[in-house]
Amino acid sequence: MKKTKMPLNLQFFADGEPAEKPQDSPKEEPKQEAPKEEQTTEQKLQEALIELAKYKRSSDKNASEAAEYKRKWKDSLSEVEKASMEKAEKEAAREERLKELEKQVKVNDLTEKYIELGFSVENAKAMAVADYDDDSDTRFKIMAQVDAEKKKAWEKDFIASRPQIAAGTGSQQEEDPFLKGFNSVKH
Repeated sequence: MKKTKMPLNLQFFADGEPAEKPQDSPKEEPKQEAPKEEQTTEQKLQEALIELAKYKRSSDKNASEAAEYKRKWKDSLSEVEKASMEKAEKEAAREERLKELEKQVKVNDLTEKYIELGFSVENAKAMAVADYDDDSDTRFKIMAQVDAEKKKAWEKDFIASRPQIAAGTGSQQEEDPFLKGFNSVKH
């Protein structure tokens, strides 16, 4: 049996669609874009500053309009509504101050506990703030620093507590009393 080989259009298999024949449909040539003039950094900076100025003017205008509407709204309130609004503002300020004081107390308590554990005052304060804020990255950095300080202090104490090594100076050492007594007995 003789097999016939057929030419394969590989593009057909790559795209999954039959390739278009150039005679069937004229292809449009892609439009070439005009080359953009490159802007210098200074020009870009000037454009950015202009945009920033526009946004600032817009922001200022919006803020003044909001303040005007707020003033008009407050003028339209009754005395009871004004009093309740002032009371709510004072309550919000009181709540904010209470939260600030609670944070200070909690940080102070944690600082004392860390000082008891052997932390320096600065590290204890930083660790307490990190605990309160639940900042684990800062806590790990401080713990690594404290561990390094403790290791250095331990090494220093260990080296200081070791006796001086007497290498080759046997005459300076006292004789052991047991050996002295043992050697004094004659057989």
